[in-house]
Amino acid sequence: MNNSSVSLRKPLALLGVGLSLFAAHAAFAQDTKTDDTVKLEKYTVTGSFLPVSATVGASPVVQIGQSDIGQSGATDPIRLLRQLTPFFAGSGNVGTEANNGSAGESNVALRNPTTLVLINGQRIVGSGFTLGTGVDLNTIPTAAIDHIDILKDGASTIYGTDAIGGVVNIVLKKDYNGFEVGGRYGTDKGGDYRTREVYVTGGAFANGFSMTVTAQHFENTPLLTTSRPLATLSGTDIAALGFNATSSVYSGTYPGRVNGFVLAGSTLIATGAPGFNAAITSPGMKSNPNDTSLTGGLTGTAALNFLVAKGVYLNAATTPAGVAVGGSATALNTTVFGNPVMENTKRNLFVGNMSKELIDKHLEVFSDFMFAQTVNGGSALAPSPIAGVGPAGANTLFIPANNPYNVFNVDFPGALSARSR
Repeated sequence: MNNSSVSLRKPLALLGVGLSLFAAHAAFAQDTKTDDTVKLEKYTVTGSFLPVSATVGASPVVQIGQSDIGQSGATDPIRLLRQLTPFFAGSGNVGTEANNGSAGESNVALRNPTTLVLINGQRIVGSGFTLGTGVDLNTIPTAAIDHIDILKDGASTIYGTDAIGGVVNIVLKKDYNGFEVGGRYGTDKGGDYRTREVYVTGGAFANGFSMTVTAQHFENTPLLTTSRPLATLSGTDIAALGFNATSSVYSGTYPGRVNGFVLAGSTLIATGAPGFNAAITSPGMKSNPNDTSLTGGLTGTAALNFLVAKGVYLNAATTPAGVAVGGSATALNTTVFGNPVMENTKRNLFVGNMSKELIDKHLEVFSDFMFAQTVNGGSALAPSPIAGVGPAGANTLFIPANNPYNVFNVDFPGALSARSR
């Protein structure tokens, strides 16, 4: 994309107006003499400058204008694009508020392939979180956008391979005369999710001088899974609705699990099971490294079976939580930890541009400025799992047989395995 300023002189005949009377009267000819200069305003070309044959159509360009932007109520460009066009869907268009999203950024991808993002037709530096491959749209205040051009076809040779998915050209307001202040406030019925935004845009344009500035502040509160009963349905509740509990929110990694068994006092898994005993939160502690009194002199798997028979451990698959997910030990519903569905975010944005025509409009001095500060709550998932106990690995532990809390008197891992969080 390029910015082009064009001033053309064209005969009236080329504009569809013809002069067929030639000096019928000399005085009349002098009276009707006019200046036929036609001045075209600045415009931005989105697509290709290359000429095409009559059988080749122009590149498909969709434009989102100011009226569409104002009516959408979108608080950032990625929401705007997703609301007004059907091309921005999929994992490449994750917004900043989505949990486990894009580190506080909003990136865009037409149909998910690599998409070139321009501002005023110019390439800008990619973000650090995407290693320079993506542009953070959160750095652009929606109040400063004049219009957005979307080139859906990535075959244009003018942009190169980084536009294989297409091009998004965000054109900011310029030559703005006036002053505008606005704001938005939104909340849900329960009042547990709120968004606030305030912006101001001002500018002056006179005698070849132009200056336009926009400042915007946005923030939203987090929305937790525990704020929505539907998001924290138990396996039993899901089964009662006629659905199968999926593994996407259920985990087999939780405190107190050894092999397929769980401590009888586990409120995460064992609640409601026959033999549930809230007082049993540990199998006990050895008096010395070789003490086997808690397991009847047994070690390893035999010690575990001994503790199961005594009611210290329960079969995780037979607990109500395990039964609800099809008789499996993968029974912990991780949504009960209150993970945010929407993360809390604050953004302070400022953009400005200035230009001055010099030497009778033959020379122009211009400058652009952009500042963006984003504070994001970050991905907040369930507590990190320790999926295995072992001598090496990022999420594993080694528990020796002589550990005072290892009543099984065997090294982990081995005949026994354990999980925790």
